[in-house]
Amino acid sequence: MTHYSFLWRRHALLCLLLLCMYVTSAHTQTLPWDRTIKALESVKVNGVEILCDTTESWALATIGPMQKMKGAQVEFTLEGFMLSTFFSINGDTLKRGTPIRIQIDPDKEYHIQVIETTSNMGAWSRSIPLHFTTLPLVCLNAQTVSRNYGSAAFRLMSKEQTVFVPTAKIKWRGGSTRVLPKKSFGLKLTDGTEKMDLPLLGMRNDNNWILDAAAIDRSRMRNRVSFELWEDFSARPYQSEMEPMAKTSIRGQYVELFLNNRYEGLYCLSEKIDRKQLKLKKFKNENLRGLLFKATDHIDFGNVKETFDNERAVCNGWTFSYPDLEDGEAIDWEPLSEFYRYISSGETKNIAEEIDEPVWSDFFLLIDLMMGLDNINKNLFAYFYDITSGKGRKLGAAPWDMDATWGRDWKERMLDPCAKVGNSNKLHIALQKLHNNSYYYAQRYAEMRNSHFCADSLKERFHRYFDLFAESGAAQRETQRWSEGGGDDVLQMPQLDFDDERRYIDEWIDKRLEFLDNLFKINTDITQHYNDDHSTRNETRIYDLSGKPLKSKPERGFYIQNGKKWLK
Repeated sequence: MTHYSFLWRRHALLCLLLLCMYVTSAHTQTLPWDRTIKALESVKVNGVEILCDTTESWALATIGPMQKMKGAQVEFTLEGFMLSTFFSINGDTLKRGTPIRIQIDPDKEYHIQVIETTSNMGAWSRSIPLHFTTLPLVCLNAQTVSRNYGSAAFRLMSKEQTVFVPTAKIKWRGGSTRVLPKKSFGLKLTDGTEKMDLPLLGMRNDNNWILDAAAIDRSRMRNRVSFELWEDFSARPYQSEMEPMAKTSIRGQYVELFLNNRYEGLYCLSEKIDRKQLKLKKFKNENLRGLLFKATDHIDFGNVKETFDNERAVCNGWTFSYPDLEDGEAIDWEPLSEFYRYISSGETKNIAEEIDEPVWSDFFLLIDLMMGLDNINKNLFAYFYDITSGKGRKLGAAPWDMDATWGRDWKERMLDPCAKVGNSNKLHIALQKLHNNSYYYAQRYAEMRNSHFCADSLKERFHRYFDLFAESGAAQRETQRWSEGGGDDVLQMPQLDFDDERRYIDEWIDKRLEFLDNLFKINTDITQHYNDDHSTRNETRIYDLSGKPLKSKPERGFYIQNGKKWLK
């Protein structure tokens, strides 16, 4: 035994004797939260730090993703050398070099006690209820948060990845942030001066992230599920011929968020739709090439209410997303203005040459399927891959903000699953005219009906997250934070009942599919007959990205088989 170890053990024994004498006496005081949090930095659960809600006085530890909570093995360890601070887990003393291992029982309560001795023979103590989650944890600390980026410390903690960026920047983001107490955040990672690209939770390597609160959504998952469905069924964007990694969707991972030691609930840490995600051509040699526009207000591609002005980043409901005028970059509204004039002319017979028709068609089909009324003329991206190239000057599309879908609108009102979607977008109307069919995407719907649009498949996408929220305990914590006695800041928030919302979405999907089957004349008998006639369809029927049948697989490029995209 080293001299250092001997001294530490002797000191620990003496302090334990003092604790036995004084911890229950009048000398014991409540340990302040700042000292409690500082002390808990030395305690690790499965190698990860604990976070505390100092308002409600409880703590949360992550045990790692994909674990079942019940029966999970958890290891507490003490790191560092602390002469006057002691810890116990449900009464078992935690010692440096001697882990405590427990098997989690969700029906059992767990407490971590912190005891700090003082030189005047007194003691400070705090006992904290401890909860566990299988989700990663995110901690933000900032003096002020507003709609402009400000300094913040960012920590991400999971069993697989721990990230600490003390010089990050955050801001409130999204329209609902103006009126709802649960805020979404924009997050930028920096080293203090330069951007810091990091691959968070298996997603892309980047510095720019979103923490989506999904505050208007009673399920907290409609946007995430919709993006995953879009990723799986939608046609590849036209620029993928030149840029195979181009994506019109984003990935996201659920986390539980703390802001300034206050639990804020379930958030989806997500990528962004931007130039990088779409692989648009960069500004080069003083020449504009790739352009990206976001519909932040209602647009229809027809009516121009104001002049498109290159001195303004916002015009006619669009916000110029790339290049960025606020960053001093040049912008040019003319390609979009030219497209407006084209649509307004009514002479749109060649519209398939002007737009990425397969993607736009799939986008309007998705809107019809999920009743995305708030996405028809808003909450979408439009872009040109490269305006200096004939092949790159088509107008592409990417969806955005799909919270108000699958049975509820942006005011949380229930939507009738047996109602038609009145799509007034003039680009959609031009496609109807081109195909001489109001439901020109009906065949595409039929192709997907027995794969991605199967009722069980759609429900399973939601069930996976409902189960994750329940198993991790996040559903209960989210409900308590934003529905049950969470203070004045919950008054504008919808009441949460995840079980009830799960039943509602299941029933809504069944009714919506039945309605669309009848509307598109794809009823149960026809669908079954179609399958009987093509029993080997999954193995032999091949389609291009627009849904047109092919006699065989292409020698190279993308094709669709069994409802999925493939690259040869």
